[in-house]
Amino acid sequence: MPVVTIAPALLRRLVGRPLADEELIRVLAELGCDVEGIDSQTGMLRINLLPARPDLFDVCGLARALKGYLEIETGLAEYRFPDSAVRVRVQPGLEAIRPFIATAVVRGLRFSDELVGVIMDLQENLHWGLGRDRRRASIGIYDLNTVTPDIIYQPVKPDGLRFVPLGGDKPQTPQEILDTHPKGQAYRHLLEGLPAYPLLADSRNRVLSMPPIINSEETKVTPQTTDIFIDVTGPESGAVSRTLSVIAAVFADLGGRVERVRVEYPDGKIWQTPDMSPEPMCLDPAEVRQIIGINPDISETVQLLRRMRYGAEPLPDRRIRVLVPAYRSDVMHTRDLIEDVAIAYGYHRLKPEILPTVTSSQPSRLEEFCVLVRRVMTGLGFIEIMSLNLSSPEAQFEKLGIPDDGRTVILENPISVEQRILRRHLLAGIMETMSLNSTQPYPQKIFEIGDAFELDPQAETSARSRRQLALGIADAKTGFAELRQILEALGRELDWELGFAPEDRMPFIPGRSAIIISAAGERVGSGGEVHPEVLERLGIGVPVVLAQLDLDRLFRS
Repeated sequence: MPVVTIAPALLRRLVGRPLADEELIRVLAELGCDVEGIDSQTGMLRINLLPARPDLFDVCGLARALKGYLEIETGLAEYRFPDSAVRVRVQPGLEAIRPFIATAVVRGLRFSDELVGVIMDLQENLHWGLGRDRRRASIGIYDLNTVTPDIIYQPVKPDGLRFVPLGGDKPQTPQEILDTHPKGQAYRHLLEGLPAYPLLADSRNRVLSMPPIINSEETKVTPQTTDIFIDVTGPESGAVSRTLSVIAAVFADLGGRVERVRVEYPDGKIWQTPDMSPEPMCLDPAEVRQIIGINPDISETVQLLRRMRYGAEPLPDRRIRVLVPAYRSDVMHTRDLIEDVAIAYGYHRLKPEILPTVTSSQPSRLEEFCVLVRRVMTGLGFIEIMSLNLSSPEAQFEKLGIPDDGRTVILENPISVEQRILRRHLLAGIMETMSLNSTQPYPQKIFEIGDAFELDPQAETSARSRRQLALGIADAKTGFAELRQILEALGRELDWELGFAPEDRMPFIPGRSAIIISAAGERVGSGGEVHPEVLERLGIGVPVVLAQLDLDRLFRS
């Protein structure tokens, strides 16, 4: 996951309390943040981003959460923004392209280097988290003083009007930007095949941006900027609205005067954005007791919710009315509220209890078999890794040159672009680990035992898993002969009779790979020397050999 760096001095200033480094790290960890620590060279706090909590992607969101957790400022953080005189008019023709836009005006800013850094980091992190790498939401920020309202959101032909893209020095058509500009080349897949592209311009036809690709040079923010115009565009209104709510809350916390903008759609719909209205929910304390195992009274539960920056008040029927802030895009069910109650109460205070049961447990025979395989692999000098079940088509197929056979399990609502599918094999995890450790000493010998997944219409869930073993060796002197020796040694220790037959397929070098066959003549795996193209894509500078075995089949044999 991406890492965000936060200036501890700025965070302490926004929180309003001097916190020692150790206390700051401890409290952030109790809030659920994955804290790496404070970098000894830069003095910056390093935190792994939580995809489910985009409101914690920046220093303002962290300060807002910390003030509640430390009971400096509890309850709902209310944001009431006045209406601006700026209006956005959406033109027909965007319905099947990128139909939704939410906007805001912020006045009275001073763009110091510190503020610019906060905003740039927030924008990129939101593009990664809520925006799914700009697919669901993309953000544009412009100098309002360079713009003449009304703002027009319209479709434009690929060879339509020309404008100077951000960082450029000459006007280009939208198609030329997609073909030649670095941002255009990186995100052209979001617009490929469309008859027209979205464009944002003012009343004098001055271009603000071509969402979701690039802003214009003419309306860029400079150190002299005091008032800005913000837009968020995307194919679904929910992601667009939530992204703008996070941004608006941050600018308000930074001291900006946020104003709402009237967005007019072709069908007559009017949308005043940002909409910071909290969402009401009801929570039953009995459900809290059932899920967490603690028994706070209603007033204590209300206080725990207020520490997590919710509005909360008891109802006559002994339930609790909860107001969820607009920037909390992760809260979709009462279970999310209960999780926050547990965080406010303190996971470290929860006492584990053995659940009463009438059955006795015993280990699965397959798991016992895998334990034995692990022992043999470590005895052969390999180190075990654990990678995620969730992956991406780029990692599983494109980087390794492996074709997708159409049986991949695709997530309908992935949490990030790196986690859009269930992995088809374990080789990607081995190669990614070697890529991340390319500066470490060689040889590197690693293995993983885990499940791979594929579609199966006959299965209850329409998908099935297979237990696999993957192993890899990275070293200047490694080759297929060493891989075969390892596999034969593994077979001897586990009483497998393994045979080898030549087969040329990616990610292996032709003539230096093979399929692995069991004593029954059944295919149980494959292995070989990794193709140089794959090594180059992953930045690995030494030869690598890989093998993968189907442990389900070997367990049954």
